[in-house]
Amino acid sequence: MGVDETREAALRRQNAALGALSRSGLLSGNDRTHVFRGIAEVAARTLGVGRTSLWLYSPDRERLVCVDLFELAGERHTAGSVIERSSYPAYFAALEHSRAVAATDAKLDPRTSEFAEDYLAPLGIGAMLDAPIVVGGSSIGVVCHEHVGGPRSFSEEEIAFAGSLADFAALALETEQRRLVEER
Repeated sequence: MGVDETREAALRRQNAALGALSRSGLLSGNDRTHVFRGIAEVAARTLGVGRTSLWLYSPDRERLVCVDLFELAGERHTAGSVIERSSYPAYFAALEHSRAVAATDAKLDPRTSEFAEDYLAPLGIGAMLDAPIVVGGSSIGVVCHEHVGGPRSFSEEEIAFAGSLADFAALALETEQRRLVEER
């Protein structure tokens, strides 16, 4: 299979995944956890990354809290980890000023290298593709895609797909807020 055929197949897979997500009815449910789990699983399987997670900012925007982490190898979901802005200032700045953070070599990329010693190396993560979740023009969180292994380049299509998943998460959060307002 040639490069163009491979990219075309990947794009078809990504479009099919987004279509399946939109038809899944996840947004009509009342369970945010279920929505986030669905997004994380689709992301990991479609991009072929070992770990996908969704994080939301704390009210003071000084930390990100993991609301779902899906590890493909063990088909396992966890949550609750916290990262502090004070420990990772370059990463937090990158999230606020970029549509995506595509770190081919996460240990060397200046936006993600702060994670090298205490996060990337112990977990064997070589590359990251992170897309901010934006609601009302403001970043409220991030969808993280972590490649376990060495460095990895992400195609323009994969970066766009990551952004679409972040948009889906934003839509889920907006739907939840609208439902809460209507219930009041």
